[in-house]
Order: sequence, then C-alpha cells, then structure tokens
Amino acid sequence: MSPSAKPSGSFLVKDSKGASFVAGLVFLAMFITAILYRNDQNSQGWEFNIAYLTIIPAIIFIARAFKDKIVIEINEHGLFYHGALVTNWTHFITAKYEQEDKVMSLQDNFILLIDYYKPETGKRYTSKIKLPSILNKSEEDIIAAIQRFCTDSNKNKV
Repeated sequence: MSPSAKPSGSFLVKDSKGASFVAGLVFLAMFITAILYRNDQNSQGWEFNIAYLTIIPAIIFIARAFKDKIVIEINEHGLFYHGALVTNWTHFITAKYEQEDKVMSLQDNFILLIDYYKPETGKRYTSKIKLPSILNKSEEDIIAAIQRFCTDSNKNKV
C-alpha cells in the first residue's frame, strides 16, 4: 500500500464465541451439579437456592456465543463503540491502553483510552472503553488498527 493510500474495510472487535460458549457451559455445569446435589441430599437450605442463580450467567454467556455483536469498529471514518461514533480521525488526538487497578481483582482489567477534540465545545475529551478478556482481538491488535486507519497527520500520536 502506498503511503498516501487509505486502508479500506473495517477492523471489527467482537465477543469471542469460543470463550463465551465455554463460560456458558461452565455455569451450566454448575447449575446441573447444584440440581443433582440438592436432589440427592433432600436439602431445603437457602444456600442451595443461591446455586440456582448460576443459570442466569449460563444463559447470558451461551446467548453471547451465538450473537455476532460488534463491540468496537475501526474504519476510515473513525472509531465506533457499540455502533456509536466515538471520534472521527479529524478530531482524534491519541489512543492507548492500560490496566486499571482494581482492589481484589484476579483478572486483567484493560481499558482503551481515546483522547479526542470536540469542535462544538472546544474541549478535549477522553473516552474510557473497557476491554474484557472475552474479546476476539487483543489490545495490541486494536492499537495497530488505530495506527493503520488514522490519518497521516495523527499517526505519531498513537
């Protein structure tokens, strides 16, 4: 591709179907185990009723596995989050990802920080986009896509 040519197409970040399906199966197995254990023990305690709540995340994760929902889209027009334009490349300033510190968290808590200018207000804004671990693209891939699509005048800012 020549230096002046614009990339075509879109870079799409979606929920990982495999990770969502596996998570749904794990919660479903927990639910089935709770039912079988309760039937074997003839127990009526509230702690067994709470175990039934595992069916809710099981349904959510399995449903996510069958949806083709786009979380982040990066194309020649700008950066979109859940279908809404965050910023176009004309008003884009910088992008970076970092890990957010959370107390008592065992998982990675990556966020994408997008700095941009709004001409209507004349102010600089930062959008914070959570990057859950069940996405089908890595943080590095997202930054690389931003570098690929942003205009030549902004390429040194990513």
